[in-house]
Amino acid sequence: MLTLPTARARWHRAFPELERDTEVVIGALKEGLPAGRIDALTAALGVSASRLADVLSIPTSTLARRRKAGRLDRDESERAYRLARLVDRAADVFGSVEDGGEWLKRPQYGLGGLVPLAYADTEPGARAVEDLLGRIEHGIPA
Repeated sequence: MLTLPTARARWHRAFPELERDTEVVIGALKEGLPAGRIDALTAALGVSASRLADVLSIPTSTLARRRKAGRLDRDESERAYRLARLVDRAADVFGSVEDGGEWLKRPQYGLGGLVPLAYADTEPGARAVEDLLGRIEHGIPA
């Protein structure tokens, strides 16, 4: 396994919007993220492209078209960015992108036994996952 700085640096190179200021991120999302961001998410989470398409609510045929076109649309970009933020936050809490990705795929008591990856398919769900990560980080029973 890679050391934390190397793994995090590689993750941020794969998803550079995570280190940008809000105005730049908004512009990138409006323009549409490069479709290669999907590959970064599948690698970070260790899931198939079809599983990720389900999580992002993008039909697999649409995802294939986006890959050929090279860019996600605005809504797809926002959902991909939301998930990337969660991967990044989970990596902060658990020490690595790999460990954070694994946590996101396992049922969590603090979410009523639901899987964070599935629970975060809406903005309120993603906020609940972020809140749970914050409680874990600060040692509050979750």
